[in-house]
Amino acid sequence: MYEQLLEDAGYTVETKLVDSRDAYMPTFPDSVDIVPEYVGGIVNFLNTRANGGDAKPFEAGDGDELAADGADLLEAAGITLLDISPATDTNAFFVTREYSEAEGVTTLSDLEGVSVTLAAAPDCEGRLDCEGGLSDEYGIDVTEVLPLGYASDQTYQSVLDGESELGETSTTDGTLESRGPVVLEDDKQIQPAQNLVPAIGADFRPSTPTSPTSSTR
Repeated sequence: MYEQLLEDAGYTVETKLVDSRDAYMPTFPDSVDIVPEYVGGIVNFLNTRANGGDAKPFEAGDGDELAADGADLLEAAGITLLDISPATDTNAFFVTREYSEAEGVTTLSDLEGVSVTLAAAPDCEGRLDCEGGLSDEYGIDVTEVLPLGYASDQTYQSVLDGESELGETSTTDGTLESRGPVVLEDDKQIQPAQNLVPAIGADFRPSTPTSPTSSTR
């Protein structure tokens, strides 16, 4: 969508598809102009990068507030967030309906002390909104993270086949109902505000599209 909108506005666009934030942040904004982002994701990534893995995360439930809280981090990184969308998309974790009913599991807190294999995105391990939060905040014993993808067919299949007990998906995944899993309530609210937002390099401000190249994710 970003590519189509930019081209319609007269820009020449080079699109680079990547799997995770770790793949493009080392070169953004130096050699990447625009990325589709999530407010909580990028602010907490920059917070961890600047202050270490033990840094207290930003947890505001409102996208605008979270962007304001992370303004210094964004400025230091040379990144500007454009208009923040009211639309949100957060991580969610699911089990099979059979597992939910057999073990009485409907919330993430119900898995406290339980050993699970987690099928998730490649960058899940250690992140507050993924394996790190499941382990530290919920006390879930995540014995292994299988890097099978965020809301991917491979992640769903791993849980359905019993290879993993727990899988990572998205709250906006339109296939959830047809696939039949049980999404567990994030009752301790470890997910930060994840409003959709275009992120640009602070120096990328052409007033008119004179054929610049813009890289998007």
